[in-house]
Amino acid sequence: MPKKAISVNISVLRDTIIELELDGAFPNRMALYVAVANAYNRNYKLIKNKLTQSIVRDRIKKNNIVVKTPLGTRGGVWSEDRKNKQKTLMKEGRKNAKAKRIDFKKYPEKKQYLEDLRQITPVNHRGLIESIRKGSIADAIKLNCLRCLGYDRNLVRDCTDNGCALWVFRPYQMEV
Repeated sequence: MPKKAISVNISVLRDTIIELELDGAFPNRMALYVAVANAYNRNYKLIKNKLTQSIVRDRIKKNNIVVKTPLGTRGGVWSEDRKNKQKTLMKEGRKNAKAKRIDFKKYPEKKQYLEDLRQITPVNHRGLIESIRKGSIADAIKLNCLRCLGYDRNLVRDCTDNGCALWVFRPYQMEV
């Protein structure tokens, strides 16, 4: 059974928005919608069918009511200044990020370990060695689990050795 439509007096809704925005715009549209719904419900003592912020949003869109409050950055359009600032912050973050990769040129014993591991790993799993060389921790865990259980994905998925430190990180787990 469909919900019963709540009737909203559009001129009253428009006046409520204008009244609330007299002191300036709200920080975002959701704050405006909540304030309008509360004021409308308070002024008209709606008890059974209260006006909600989603209804306010829908009526504003449907009736093309102009509001001062801009859309938030999450769902709205970013200004060029905001875009440039965000790009700068992202670049700085990338520069300051700690590298989690091992430089195998500095550690010949680790390079040799990976080469030895490559020799004993079945051909269909050797791609994991290259990913590990590039720094993939997840693939290192995956290869460890596969080696432990004879390269059988089903056994890795069904592994019951919860005494293993990597058990919670094992690959091929079923989604719950």
